[in-house]
Amino acid sequence: MHHHKGLTLAELAIVIAIIAILVAVAQPSFSQLISNQRSNTAAKQINQSFMFARNQALNYGARVTVCQLEGNNCSASTDWKNGYSIFIDNGVVGIVDSDNGQQDVIINVVNNFNSQDQVQASAASFSFESHGFLNANAATIQLSYCPPKQQSSQCKLISISPAGKINTSDKPNT
Repeated sequence: MHHHKGLTLAELAIVIAIIAILVAVAQPSFSQLISNQRSNTAAKQINQSFMFARNQALNYGARVTVCQLEGNNCSASTDWKNGYSIFIDNGVVGIVDSDNGQQDVIINVVNNFNSQDQVQASAASFSFESHGFLNANAATIQLSYCPPKQQSSQCKLISISPAGKINTSDKPNT
C-alpha cells in the first residue's frame, strides 16, 4: 500500500470551488455590514459635533454657527458631503469676520464624508444661540446620512429641535 502526502488536483479544485461559493454568499451581507457601520459611525460623528457646537455656545455665551464654508461665508448648499465647519459667530451671522474687535473663531472642522454616500441637510446653515437654542424662528434642522443606493435600513437622521435637543435615529422610509 502506497500513501501519498498532499492533495490531488481534483481535491484542490473542490476546495477552491467551496471557498468561491462561500465568498459569493457572504460578500453581499459583508458589504451591507460595512455600509451600515460607516453610516452609524458618521451619524455619531455628526451628532457629537452638533453637541460640541451647542456646548460651545453655552460655555462661551456666544452664537455658534454650523455650515459649509466657502471662503469666509457659509455656503448656500444643503449637500454636506464635503463636510462642514463650526465657528464662534460674533459678527454677521454666517460669515467668519470680526465685529467690535472680536474675531470669529473656527473651533471645529468635520472633513469630507465618503464620496459615495449622501449627506443632505434641511438648511444650508444653522446657529446655536448663547442659551443653547437654535437661532430665533428656526424650525427643526434635519440632516440625513445615507450610504449608496439609499438603503433605508442604513440611512440615519440627525435632528435638532428649536430648543437645541439633538437626536439620531434611523431615517424612516420616504
